[in-house]
Amino acid sequence: LARRPDLRGRPMWVGGAERGVVLSASYEARSRGVRSGMPSARARRLCPEGVPVPPDHDTYAAVSDGVFAIAITLLVLNLGVDEHLPGDDVTGALWDQRHDFLAYALSFAVIGRYWVIHHRLFGEITGFNNRLMALNLFYLAWIVLIPFSSQLLGDHGGDTGSVVVYAFNIAMVTLVGTGMSVDAQRSGLLNQLGVIIALTI
Repeated sequence: LARRPDLRGRPMWVGGAERGVVLSASYEARSRGVRSGMPSARARRLCPEGVPVPPDHDTYAAVSDGVFAIAITLLVLNLGVDEHLPGDDVTGALWDQRHDFLAYALSFAVIGRYWVIHHRLFGEITGFNNRLMALNLFYLAWIVLIPFSSQLLGDHGGDTGSVVVYAFNIAMVTLVGTGMSVDAQRSGLLNQLGVIIALTI
């Protein structure tokens, strides 16, 4: 209603007109049987005079982009040089952190690649349902974990456990991202280009 004050007092729901599901509904629409999670087509049958309002794709994309930006920013926090070091010791201190810098560069490239794919995918999504939003949050949770697993890899790169944790983190991002794409495709929320993008994840 904040975006569409003209609909105040009228039955309306956030979701597609025919495809997808109802994300939320106004009191007037709920009084006619429209409920969250209901297929949009059924909501249309129950409340033919209702007004479907497409979800705000830009807001969802902006929130996700913000999470990616935070994850990338957190990577640099793993790097640092003691401010009380003598000038001639700076080079040595930087060299001692070479594994941290390598982990930073690797993780920056990985997160950047995932952001490009995610951004393109969301640009081709035609709607949202509750499951897709939950999967996206789960996906972002694994993205935000990358700075931790990256620090672990930089500090203990020679330890098998740290390598396993990092590899598992990246594998989960890929797995959940693929699941999100497949779910959107099966729910009819991706156009043809989006399906092609999903296959490249």
